[in-house]
Order: sequence, then C-alpha cells, then structure tokens
Amino acid sequence: MTADRGSRPSPGARAEGFLVLEGDPARARACARVLGRARPVAVAGALAEARARCRAARAPWTGVLVAARLARPGAAPERGLDLLAELRASGRLPPALVVAAPADRGALLRAHDLGARCLPGPLEEAQLDLFAARALAVERCPDPGLRAILEAFVGRWRLRPREAELLGLASLGHERGRLPAETGAAPDTVKDRVRALLRRTGARSFEELVRSVRRAYFGGRPVI
Repeated sequence: MTADRGSRPSPGARAEGFLVLEGDPARARACARVLGRARPVAVAGALAEARARCRAARAPWTGVLVAARLARPGAAPERGLDLLAELRASGRLPPALVVAAPADRGALLRAHDLGARCLPGPLEEAQLDLFAARALAVERCPDPGLRAILEAFVGRWRLRPREAELLGLASLGHERGRLPAETGAAPDTVKDRVRALLRRTGARSFEELVRSVRRAYFGGRPVI
C-alpha cells in the first residue's frame, strides 16, 4: 500500500536476509561471502530448493539474487527468473538482481518486466556491495515512491550497505538516538557510519541528508 504523501511512511517489519539462487557452487559462495557482510544469506542451487526456502521464510527477503540460467550436471536447465515471477505474483518480491550471460537479451527483458536489475556475470564485489546497499536502504520501507528515491540516492553516492541502512531508517522517521538499537550496532559504530555517510555525500549533517531524501519524496516540500 502506498503511503499518503501528507505523512511519513510507516516502517515495515524486519526482513529475512538474502536469498541466492545459483547453480554454480563457486559463484554462489562468492555472492554469499559479500552479501553475508550485511545480512544472513540462504543459498539454493535449484528452483525446488529456493521455493522450499521461500515457504520456510518467516518474513520477506531483504533481497534476492538469481542466475538467469541454472545449469547443473545431470539436470535439465532451469530459469532463475521463474522464482522472481512467483515472488512477484505473491506480492513478496524484494529488490532483485539477475545474473545473465551478456548475450541473453531475453533475460534482460524479462528481468526489466519483473522490476529487477540484470547484470552480466560473473559479478564483481563492488556490484554485489551496491546491490546489498540498495536492498538494506529499503528493507523496512513499504512505500514504492520512497523506495525508488532511496535506491537512487544509494546509487548516486555509492553508499556502503550499513550506511544505506541508516539513511533508510532515518528517512522513515527513526530517531538518530534509536539507530544503534534498530541496527544492532554499537553507538560509536553508528557514529562512524554517519561520518562516512557525510564524507561520501558532502552533506553538512545527517539531518540535512535525511531532509534531502524527504524533500524528494514530498515533491520538493521540506519535511522534518
């Protein structure tokens, strides 16, 4: 449900973590290693396994990464995009990233139709880190408009995942003093992440940065 633009969007529930659907074990481990710095990661090597993990999940995923084509010895090829289509049909599709062969135009078009990003593999660490940052920024945001703005801010400034998480929570109205409890980080760690945010964005204060997100969301009207 889209939030009323006259009020702040209400924070949503905490998410489950990342789901990686990748038939190549080495690539799956590489993705899990990077994404695991931000949230727990569940890895599935086949569609049936991924579907079982989705059924068992107690909350929506923070993000889902799928290989466009799942090729396993002795098994018929599967399409990871089928999982995204099922999640979208259920109303539980989080930020999603599709890894495809450079020439797989069909995967690119289908990913676009599903609202997912599509990149040629294998992915570099920086690309995985940016995906994690976008996902954490919107993890508890139920409003599509604010989600789009937060993802744009993350991409523009190349925020790190934990920096993006702070910006997302503050943009939802969480008080700065509550951020350590909300993120599970020590107060000094949160302060270090806020300082890194300010260096990366050039904002004079954390409050100014949050106001800029809200101005974009509310169509230019300052809100604080």
